[in-house]
Amino acid sequence: MANRRGLPKDTLVNVKLKKGEMAFGRNGPQICIKWKNTKDVLVMSTCHSADMAPVTVKARGGPIQKFKPVAIIDYNKYIR
Repeated sequence: MANRRGLPKDTLVNVKLKKGEMAFGRNGPQICIKWKNTKDVLVMSTCHSADMAPVTVKARGGPIQKFKPVAIIDYNKYIR
C-alpha cells in the first residue's frame, strides 16, 4: 500500500520507475522496496536486503529468465 505508515515517501512512493526497475529505502530496521512489474509493487521487510535474483518465468514462447527482488521471490514462494 502506497499510503502505509512508515514508508519513505520522498525516496520511494513518489519515484517513477520503468518496468523491471527497483528503488528502496530504509525506515529503521525495515527495508522498503518498490518494484515495477506491470504495476508498482511495494514491500516492507525486516529480514531481506535490496538484492535482485534471477528467476525463470513461464511465457508464451517458453520459459524466460527475469530479475526480481528476493523479497518478492520469497513472498511468491511461500504464499501458495
